Amino acid sequence: MVEKLIYRLKNKKLLSLDVFDTLLFRAVKDPCEIFTITAKELLKNENLDFELSEEEFKIMRIEAEKNARIKKKKILDTDEVFLEEIYNEFPESIIKNKKEAVRTEVEIETKYCYVNSEIIKLIDYAYDNKINIILTSDMYLKEEDLRYIFYKNEFSLKKIDNIFMSSEYGVSKRNEGLFKIIFNEYKNIEKNEMLHIGDNRISDVTVPHKLGMDSFFYDVVHENGNKVFEYEKILYNYPLKALDSLRKLACYDFKQDYELQIGILVLGPFLTVYIDWVVNKLQKYNIKAIYPLMREGTLLAKLLKNEIERRKLKIKVNPIYVSRKSTYIPSILEYNEEEVEKLFLTNWKLCDLARNFNLNSLLEVFGEFSEVYLKKASEVNFKEGSLYDALKKFLLSEDIRNEVKKYISKKRKALNMYLRQEMEGFEEVATIDVGFSGTIQSAIENSLKGENIQFKLYHFLAMSDENVKNKLFDKINILGFCSSFKENEDLIKNIKRNTFILEQLILDSVGTTLDYKLTENKVLPVLKDTNFNISEKEKKWWKGVIIFQKRWMDLVSKKPLLCKNIIENKREILQIISRLVNMPTPVEVEVIGNLTFEDKFGLNVERKICTDKDVDLVKKYGEDYIDKNGFKGFDEFNILWYEGVITKANPNYYVKKYLEDKSNDEYFNAARKVIEKVKNYGLDEVVVYGAGKVGEAVIKACSFYSVKILNIVDRNESLWGKSIEDIKIISLKDSLKLGYKNYIVASFSFIEEIRKTILDKAKDIGESNIEIFYFK
Repeated sequence: MVEKLIYRLKNKKLLSLDVFDTLLFRAVKDPCEIFTITAKELLKNENLDFELSEEEFKIMRIEAEKNARIKKKKILDTDEVFLEEIYNEFPESIIKNKKEAVRTEVEIETKYCYVNSEIIKLIDYAYDNKINIILTSDMYLKEEDLRYIFYKNEFSLKKIDNIFMSSEYGVSKRNEGLFKIIFNEYKNIEKNEMLHIGDNRISDVTVPHKLGMDSFFYDVVHENGNKVFEYEKILYNYPLKALDSLRKLACYDFKQDYELQIGILVLGPFLTVYIDWVVNKLQKYNIKAIYPLMREGTLLAKLLKNEIERRKLKIKVNPIYVSRKSTYIPSILEYNEEEVEKLFLTNWKLCDLARNFNLNSLLEVFGEFSEVYLKKASEVNFKEGSLYDALKKFLLSEDIRNEVKKYISKKRKALNMYLRQEMEGFEEVATIDVGFSGTIQSAIENSLKGENIQFKLYHFLAMSDENVKNKLFDKINILGFCSSFKENEDLIKNIKRNTFILEQLILDSVGTTLDYKLTENKVLPVLKDTNFNISEKEKKWWKGVIIFQKRWMDLVSKKPLLCKNIIENKREILQIISRLVNMPTPVEVEVIGNLTFEDKFGLNVERKICTDKDVDLVKKYGEDYIDKNGFKGFDEFNILWYEGVITKANPNYYVKKYLEDKSNDEYFNAARKVIEKVKNYGLDEVVVYGAGKVGEAVIKACSFYSVKILNIVDRNESLWGKSIEDIKIISLKDSLKLGYKNYIVASFSFIEEIRKTILDKAKDIGESNIEIFYFK
């Protein structure tokens, strides 16, 4: 992005920068959240002397600002106010010390603001090229407050030539006055030699452009139709607000690269914050080496090395090749009836049992049943009893016991030799994995126990489940980040059921570890041949994760305490992944659904995550039925990811489902009802009349309901020719001349007047049969 901005500075002599949401980002979703946090601090300091909730204070703070502006407009004919004037609107019965309250809000702004590193690069370029740099802001803060915020955020103002605050001058960007003051201050610079950059479409783009300046709409903090943020809002009401600006900044240059966005917006925050937490634990427990478990280990190792290097630590990172299959046999400490019983709970067929235990004699006796699932063995007749009884008797016979024990010992020796070779001892070292039950970790420790090898291992999981509890009682040191055996179990349930989604995104493109081969000098992992057709270089989502991690590390260097709070907000971190699983966007389904899933040790399946056959099943049974019963799993429907398949069949199914009771956006809810009316009329193309906030809500609703917007109409001539979401804004006359007949009035007021305007203008040019939809 910065390259684009630098290009716009060509032949310019003055760079004007908006401050908030351009040079400064807030680690909150909505600027008004600053008021809620301020209320907490005022209560803590006993400066809020009335029984107001935080939400009530926020509402009063907003009203106080409105009242202060109205009052000043009447007295001095300007509605530009200082923060002190806003707090003066509060009665003494509510706020004891108003001066202290003002300082509190400024301190909160300082704490939750951070400097945009992209704009810093632009400032450096402009300064080096002798371009004047000024800050221009419509804001109630004083210049001294802004200087304090920058000082506390370690941003030097030595390259800034001037600061223009609307509160100080009594005029704003929006009413043109602040820009006119700039013109007067820099008379020697032509207006077309000035570039203004900001995030408000009117104040920062339309107004300066109208006045003759060059302007750039810096819309990083706006959602711009990105469905990831919209879906998160619907499902979880904006999780992880503190990372909102950072996520948007990281993906700003990649708006159409959906594979990269999965890494930046979803995997990146989840894995990056997890890795930060893990390295904190490595330092806490003085761990000297950490071993990511393959096949997820390649990406985890990259992230670990980056974070360890940032902290200048000396901790070894080395991925090790282990799997459930390669560690299961070595982990069996006692081959007895209890262990045999467990075999009948697996998804193995009889032939899998023979292969996994190298029991050729099993097939000699029971070969005709080789394709029978062990869990179904009790339902199959064999001689005078069941196949289950016969198999159990066979497996516990003395000869087979001895054969199996020798095989276990052989496999254990190979695994332990491999671990000795790859790990720097077994004391004060750790493993890292994504999740969930700690099966491989437990198996490794059992294998070491089987040869009386001393160890003290730590095992880190991004997510853990209820199975970890028993392992903790067995003195296995498993630490879960986002969840433990009880914490956040409501979110974990569905993620665990769809664990293959995360796995296939994180897995390296190598086969699973089957065994270990002893050579003269080394133990080598034996890997399964795989059909993965995506190389590491082609995994754009991996690149996205790294892009986000770099942004995060920059934020940590500026705001360590803020990042510490984010790491502790585990539930909302988990909600980002939960949303991907439960309510994926259509493009996420397109990317993830085409990945190949393989499990030869559990489900015994190898196929694409979403197939055309899956979609046919959804069409056969209906979306509601599959959504209601899909949790029953692969055995029931042969569908791996039912949420993904339903989204593939009907992209808006989950949007409609969750919007009914979760959306709290008044404009959007109203727009949704209008769009449903449009769809009921059998229409799929409309013109939106109104380019304001309500119009943006209509545009958003149209995208969810697959209604095409032909153009946007607005009475403001200065907007004609511009675009919102790549939809052109034109005049009503031009729209009617194009033959467009279906209009949505994006307004809650003057509806009848607008309706009459559309019909009268249509009549003037001879158009009829105009359909007009509006808010009620």
